[in-house]
Amino acid sequence: MDQNILVDLQRFARGYLLRKRFQDSVRNELVCIHNKISNNNLPDNTKLLKLGCVLNNNYFCVDSNEIYLFCDILFASMKSSSIQKSFASLYLSSNHMDSACKLTYRLLQKLIDEFGKCEVSKISDSRKISSQAPLIYIFCNCSEETWPILKGKESIIPIINSLCAKLLYPLATINSLNIFKKIIFDALKGDRMLLDEKTIDQLFFISIRFLLNISGLNISGLNISGFESSFSGVQL
Repeated sequence: MDQNILVDLQRFARGYLLRKRFQDSVRNELVCIHNKISNNNLPDNTKLLKLGCVLNNNYFCVDSNEIYLFCDILFASMKSSSIQKSFASLYLSSNHMDSACKLTYRLLQKLIDEFGKCEVSKISDSRKISSQAPLIYIFCNCSEETWPILKGKESIIPIINSLCAKLLYPLATINSLNIFKKIIFDALKGDRMLLDEKTIDQLFFISIRFLLNISGLNISGLNISGFESSFSGVQL
């Protein structure tokens, strides 16, 4: 009996060490890729997809910093015009579209959760919001300018916009809209702006896009007190 317990413990320990070693290697790869994007050295989009799927797996306890690192890489990839490097091109691939959409859906769910924890008055949090708002924005505003891979493909832009509306569904909730409202209100209520104008414009655009374009949205629970005043002076 004691010997069986010992064998089970050894098996558990080996499994734990293997999982930890694998997760450490994934985290190291994430940091390595992130360090290279400033030089426009992007991974292939399929490699980025695989990395994202691992990070979004339930057994992988991803932390907020790792979410932000991956989002930085994803944004840089989305801005690429290379078919091999642009993550956006995966949405146009019959082989990868489903996996890319599922990854994006889950990632945006985690991102809005992180936004809900942010306090704009904290410099670290305001920087996080400023760095991640552009990613959500480009999924709300699909064009040749925001998606370079779409240049010369005007006919499919409406299709991509429809796809993005579905991807953004987890954000189109009363709770999420109130989170955006609070962020913008807190950024503007003092003597000086706590977020730059571009970020506020993007958050405002995102909020209005959800309100206007997501069909069947019940806004009765949205606390709009001060919502319009929060946006005063913001130019779309």
